Amino acid sequence: KAYPPEFYYDTYSPLWQNRPRVYGFKLQWTQMNPGAVDRIVAYRLGIRQVGLQRWWEQEITVGDTIGKGELMTHNLTELIKPESYEVRLTPITRFGEGDSTIRIITYSGKCHKPCQFWLF
Repeated sequence: KAYPPEFYYDTYSPLWQNRPRVYGFKLQWTQMNPGAVDRIVAYRLGIRQVGLQRWWEQEITVGDTIGKGELMTHNLTELIKPESYEVRLTPITRFGEGDSTIRIITYSGKCHKPCQFWLF
């Protein structure tokens, strides 16, 4: 069973504005001890608006073996201002799902350079 991923907080300009009420977020993470278990083949990304029950899920395929400390990236798009989102990331090996990590992304203020946001 794979260890949980670890979210990276020091992303330069992680937030961008697509349209007046829509924003995007560059999600980055590393994998805790990737060599300690079978190779991770994908991640299951779940996202939901805070306060709602429905999760939207997609699979992020991993092409090569993940190195220790390797930074992985996925762009979250079509996020609605000023809503907050709960993001869940779960590693998957050929033997099944590993431990998940959850974070909350909150848009705050207007999107100027640098944009304002909170990531918990």
